[in-house]
Amino acid sequence: MDFRLLLLAAFALLICALLFRPAGYYRRRRHLRKQRAARRVAYWYMEELARIEGGAKAHYAGRIPPLFLENPDLVDAYQQAQELVRSELAMEHAYEDWAAAEKALELREQEQQCLDAERIESCLVAGDWEGLALPSPAGLLSRLLAHERVRVNHHSLVYEDGWTWMTNPYGVDGVLSCSAPTLQACHEFLVRMARDEDYGPVP
Repeated sequence: MDFRLLLLAAFALLICALLFRPAGYYRRRRHLRKQRAARRVAYWYMEELARIEGGAKAHYAGRIPPLFLENPDLVDAYQQAQELVRSELAMEHAYEDWAAAEKALELREQEQQCLDAERIESCLVAGDWEGLALPSPAGLLSRLLAHERVRVNHHSLVYEDGWTWMTNPYGVDGVLSCSAPTLQACHEFLVRMARDEDYGPVP
């Protein structure tokens, strides 16, 4: 809607609502209903005017429109509408800034996850277990066969009574192998650890 039409509509409706006083009880009751309706519509126009003035296409650069200056009620109504619009715009801008920051953080995290996944796969292909901060399959196998309890990425492994037992980070016990550990079983376990996978049931 054109700015000048909004200005004139708001002015006319508020003048009618604020100044016109009919005589008679029933006329006054009817008038009060019409006055309230006129004020609601007028305030909507007023908020639209304030929203235009709060945006990039301001006509009065923060000043009160001259058409309102002679009526204190109109000045108060317009100033209140402007304060409301400024508050709404500030919240909208704050939310937009927060959303943009969250999106940028999410993108950085996704990029880092991709880089980490590529590095892990490169280390696995090269057999660089030290680069993954993990024991080698042969080293893990020798310790298990010596009946040591070994902790790897919060998983606990032990070879007892002819079984290779495993406890995951959530305290759930399971069986890695129903027999003595093998180099293949240790390799598969360490690959899963490198990819940050859990064994057994998880919450």
